[in-house]
Parts: sequence; C-alpha cells; structure tokens
Amino acid sequence: MIVKTIVRPGAKYVGQFAVMRKVAGRWRFIEYERSSPTARYTVLAQGQLCVDCHVEARSNDYVFTKR
Repeated sequence: MIVKTIVRPGAKYVGQFAVMRKVAGRWRFIEYERSSPTARYTVLAQGQLCVDCHVEARSNDYVFTKR
C-alpha cells in the first residue's frame, strides 16, 4: 500500500490524499479531497482515470517516484 498526502500551497492541512493498494497482483487506485480542515473527504478520482495516468510509470510498477 502506498499513501501520498497533498497540502496545497498556503494551506495548513492535508487537502488531498491518494492511495494505491495492490490486491491479487493488481493495483487499486483512489484519491480523496476536502475543501477545509473540518470538511469530510470525498472521492476525487479512482479506477481507470488513475490508471490512465499511472500507465506512464508502467516500467516502475505503475509508481511515480522523484528522481
């Protein structure tokens, strides 16, 4: 499982987080967002939408890394 947190510029709270979870050899993707520190998280993206981007990192098991 990989979890990435995202803090928008100027914000003092985590506004987004993304989760990659490998199940039976396949990655499952979901990303959540919220508009304020007290707001509930809602789904921003999941499934094929995420795969369409992560396919660019196929050679690295679909995981983007900073190099």
